[in-house]
Amino acid sequence: MLRFLLMRVASAIPVLAILSLVTFAIIQAPPGDYADYIRSQLINQGGASFAEADAQAQAYRVEHGLDKPLPVQYLNWIGGIITRGDFGYSLYYNKPVADVVGERLPRTLILALVCHLLASVLGITFGIWAATRQYTWIDSTLSAISFLGMTVPRFLMALIIVYLLVFRFNVSEIGSFFSPQYGGAPWSWAKFADLVKHVWPVVAIATFGGLATTCASCAAICSTR
Repeated sequence: MLRFLLMRVASAIPVLAILSLVTFAIIQAPPGDYADYIRSQLINQGGASFAEADAQAQAYRVEHGLDKPLPVQYLNWIGGIITRGDFGYSLYYNKPVADVVGERLPRTLILALVCHLLASVLGITFGIWAATRQYTWIDSTLSAISFLGMTVPRFLMALIIVYLLVFRFNVSEIGSFFSPQYGGAPWSWAKFADLVKHVWPVVAIATFGGLATTCASCAAICSTR
């Protein structure tokens, strides 16, 4: 078991290295950097001269290593992640990236666990149901659902649901866990119902894909016995 885990971890290292290279390339692809943004902001909104703004932009580049060649910037970035757990600084949220991820990680793990449990329970149940009723309308319906769940990309299902909610049902609160009145309120059944109302699209999309795969696998296994 330990050897298997070590092999899986070792096989993931090249994949992570390639992903890091692709991510870094995407970040560097747009022209300019954040120092250019600082310079334009100082000129347009701060009333600074070009020389003053450019001096501050260059100081920012030197401080954050943006003046170095791209391979050096990449190695500094990866080295900070591996040695210090430093993923950089989020300019959008104005805080370290690790803090931004840490704030959202518990919710993400809870959602993933709920979706996994639902997909497992419903998938096994539907798979046994389909296997015990072969060549009936139940088997055909569940097979069609499994086929759609395994072939339709989840991002496409997400876009369709968002479109229906926003443009057909006039739902305005998209991308949040709670309504404004429940944001800082203590837990209650009303707050829990509000949470379910907001997260059900995420749970439904993630569960549907896993349910379809589990259902098809379970039905195939039961049919052979």
